[in-house]
Amino acid sequence: MKICIIGTGGFLSKAIIEHFSKEAIELFLVGRTKPAGVAVNQFCQIDLLADQLPLDKIAACDVIIYAAGLGVQSADKVNNEDIYAINTFIPIKLCEGLNKIIFKGLFISFGSYFEIGSVDISKSFTEEDIIHSRADVPNVYCFSKRMLTQYFHFTKFEFNNYHFILPTIYGSNENPNRIIPYTIDGFRYNRPLQFTAGTQVRQYLLIENATTLILNCIKKMIPAGIYNFPSAESLTIKELVKLIGNEFGVAVPEESFEKIIRLDSSMQVLQMNSDKLLKQINPLSLVTMKEYIKTTKN
Repeated sequence: MKICIIGTGGFLSKAIIEHFSKEAIELFLVGRTKPAGVAVNQFCQIDLLADQLPLDKIAACDVIIYAAGLGVQSADKVNNEDIYAINTFIPIKLCEGLNKIIFKGLFISFGSYFEIGSVDISKSFTEEDIIHSRADVPNVYCFSKRMLTQYFHFTKFEFNNYHFILPTIYGSNENPNRIIPYTIDGFRYNRPLQFTAGTQVRQYLLIENATTLILNCIKKMIPAGIYNFPSAESLTIKELVKLIGNEFGVAVPEESFEKIIRLDSSMQVLQMNSDKLLKQINPLSLVTMKEYIKTTKN
């Protein structure tokens, strides 16, 4: 099986490449940088914002995974036009091109549960709920992902496609400014920490579990469609911080909370129902946050 992975520098794309390189898979990578330390059969160096994708070479693969993404927490300064381009318009243009040449393989893309928007009800959103959500979103990243999900919902393709809507994925090598590594490092090095009120509910999925789920879906050849990914648990930000503190033997003072305001604070509850996907694949034991934090202490 030959798999093309578009995007080589992001947290998700790097994890997919690392995992899939250990399998009996021929990899064709497309991106700005060639990952170090992994076995790669082919690499095409391009800047997605400046260069044309090599459609003929991409379409020669059995599976295409569009794992490029641009968000508001990017290490580089980004503008809204680039976020829309990478997250929405480039994958749409690619799919339209694949349709025209009657590509018959599998195309995989990713959404985010941030598409749900600003809701404060304790509800687990199904795929249909997310597709039709009209709740306000706080930034262009959320809206760009919502647009892509709706494109896959309303468009008919010549090829098979999976659009996976992800919860918060986390793990080693993620952006150090994200809440889990930020909190771990704060407790480890006794740094002062500041958080929001901590009432936001989020779902968490370890990156290694996410890449295993992706590969399982490919091998199982599940029906085409939009699927919510499962999570190991739902936690408020305050519960998450205190859980990490407990594992490091640190009591988190209440005055650490309500110190900052984040754009996503308006999205009080982000929870998904993943029954649709879980009916299609074999059960997978998901790593809990407590289990993961224990591994970071070594």
